[in-house]
Amino acid sequence: MGLVMILVGMLGSILIGIVLDQTHRYKEAAIFVFLMTAVSMGGFLFALEMRSKWMIYVTIGVFG
Repeated sequence: MGLVMILVGMLGSILIGIVLDQTHRYKEAAIFVFLMTAVSMGGFLFALEMRSKWMIYVTIGVFG
């Protein structure tokens, strides 16, 4: 799970960096990242309750 989080986090950082270079919308990007983090943590807690491995990996990927 850690590898998934690190790889997706690296990819997300690169993509967000490219988007920020083109749009200069730093505040909106920060809000988007914070909201996605909160949603993914909620999904992660739900996936743990359901004991679903694929849901755990998806939410870890979104969190990364």
